[in-house]
Amino acid sequence: MTHVYSTPRAGSVPENPSRRVHQKSTLFCPRCGHEDSTDGDWVLTLRPETVEIHCPDCRTLLTARPHGLAAKERSDASR
Repeated sequence: MTHVYSTPRAGSVPENPSRRVHQKSTLFCPRCGHEDSTDGDWVLTLRPETVEIHCPDCRTLLTARPHGLAAKERSDASR
């Protein structure tokens, strides 16, 4: 029988079972607490100039980001 043991790396923080570890790219719904990765089950609504990200559970709008020409114009203006 093979056993695999893992030992903490130098400088690493030991795991704490009472503390959840999240990926950096995790979104959280402030209204209902739903959480998932940025490419997870969020509902995307495409508008002419924005993409809206909504919670799949309570439909709260989390963010509206520039899309298409609006994103390009914003990028060009920042140069």
